[in-house]
Amino acid sequence: MPLDDIQKHIDRLQQELEDRSLSTTIVESGILTIIMLVTLLGNVLVCRAVYQSPRLRTITNYSVVVLALTDISMAVFVGPFTLSVFILGKKPFSHVLCQFQAYAAIALVYNSIFTVTFMSVNRYLKIVIGDHLYRKVFTHKRTVLMLFAELILGWVIPTFSLLTGREFHYHPGKMVCTMKNDPKRQSVFARSIMHGFIFFLPYCITIFCYCSIYIKVRSHNKRIANAAPSTTNNTTTTTINRKDINITKTLFAIFLVFTFCTMQLGVISYCETHIGEYKLPRQVYVLYTLMCSLASAVNPFIYGLFSPAFRSELKRSLCLTCLTNRGEAGNVIENKS
Repeated sequence: MPLDDIQKHIDRLQQELEDRSLSTTIVESGILTIIMLVTLLGNVLVCRAVYQSPRLRTITNYSVVVLALTDISMAVFVGPFTLSVFILGKKPFSHVLCQFQAYAAIALVYNSIFTVTFMSVNRYLKIVIGDHLYRKVFTHKRTVLMLFAELILGWVIPTFSLLTGREFHYHPGKMVCTMKNDPKRQSVFARSIMHGFIFFLPYCITIFCYCSIYIKVRSHNKRIANAAPSTTNNTTTTTINRKDINITKTLFAIFLVFTFCTMQLGVISYCETHIGEYKLPRQVYVLYTLMCSLASAVNPFIYGLFSPAFRSELKRSLCLTCLTNRGEAGNVIENKS
C-alpha cells in the first residue's frame, strides 16, 4: 500500500478517535476499566487460593498460577497505557513507553499461548500415556523449570523482530502500540512462518492432545459402562480418573475461551497483511482490543464454574476479605466514637 494511503487511513482512525461522543468515551473506557479490575481481583484470588490451600498445590496448578500471573501482568503493564488512550483520545505517553507496552503485550500473549499448550500436554501425558511416564516427566522441579523456560521463550521471541530493525508503533484504531507490518524488512512468507511457529504449531499440539484425551475418556466410559457393577464401585482407579477428567474439562474450557477471545489476533493480522493496515472500521479495532483484554479476565470464572475445590477456596477468600473490611470499618467507627 502506498505511504500516502497508509497515512490517510491513520489520520482517519485518529480523527474518529478524537471525535467520539462523551457517551462513547465513557462506555468504552468503562468496559476496559471493569475488565482490568476483574482481571486483577480474579487472578489475585486464584493465586491466593493456590497459596493457601494445600489441596490446590498440585503440579497441574503450577501452570494455572503462571497463567494467572501472566494475566495480572497484562493488566498492570499493558492495560493502563491502553486505558489512557481510551480516556484521552490520543497517545499521552512517549515513544519509549510505546515500545515497552508493545513488547510486553506481545511477550505476554506468547506466554499465555505456551502455557495453555503446556496444560494440554500435561493432561495428555496424565490421561492418555499413563501415570508412570507422567510422574517421571512432571516432577515438581522439572515442572518449574519447564514453565520458567516457557516464560523466557515468550519474552525472547519479540527481540528477533527488534534485531531486524523493526520498531513498534502506535495504532490509533487498536489504541495500543503493536508491531508494524513492513514488507521491506520481512516478507509475507517470513511472517507466515513466524506466525505458524508461534500460533499454528501450539494450537495443533493443543488440539491433538485434547482430541486424544476425548477418545481415551470415551473408551474409558464405555469400558466402565460395560463392566460389572461390582468391579467398578469403590475403586481407586475410577476415582482418580474422574478427578483427572474434571481437571481436564477445566483446562479445556480455558483453551476454548482463550481461543474465542484471541482468535481475532490472527484474523485481523491476516486481513491487514492482505488488504493493508488501518483499512478496517474503527469498531472492529475496538472490539479487537476489548476481546484481547477479556481473555485475561475470564479464567477465574472458569475455575469457579468447573472446579469445586477452586470454587470453595475462592468463596472463602472473598468472605474473609469482606469480613476483614467490615472489621476494619467497625474499628474505625469505635475509635471515632
